[in-house]
Amino acid sequence: MRFLLITGLVALGMAALLLPRLVDAAPAPSPAIPASVPAAEQGDDVRPPIVTPQMTRYSRTRYGLYFAGTAYGLLALWGVLASGLSVKLRQVVQPLRFSLFQLAGYYALLTLVLIALHAPLTWYSSYYLEHAYGLSSQSFPAWAGDMAKGVAVDVATTVPILWVLFWLIK
Repeated sequence: MRFLLITGLVALGMAALLLPRLVDAAPAPSPAIPASVPAAEQGDDVRPPIVTPQMTRYSRTRYGLYFAGTAYGLLALWGVLASGLSVKLRQVVQPLRFSLFQLAGYYALLTLVLIALHAPLTWYSSYYLEHAYGLSSQSFPAWAGDMAKGVAVDVATTVPILWVLFWLIK
């Protein structure tokens, strides 16, 4: 468990070192959008979108968070395996009678562990960043509720698929 914690802290530290290079401390105010050209002068041409520095910063931040999240997710999975936590999760669900219940229990517990490890990065990338750039007005409880619903749908849909795959393998 200590190894898993150290691995997570190292990955978060690496992400924290990379993000300031991609993002300024506060997003710059967006420049005024020029008035639209009258319809008679537009013709059939389509004007390209105006790309502001704020849009570029947001996009680069999202890309950086995607790659940092992928690396962190792989490190978290490796940490769960290397620390023996996976074996302990399996031992917790071993007393369940049917293999479907064992699979569902193991997958649910593993998902909860990975969500707990990934929580800071998820909060930053899908809650804080959206609010910092004025793209969301959702409250934190509503955001957390949506995340919980997503996890519930994920577990409810993935367990039957995994069960069928394991049944086919046997």
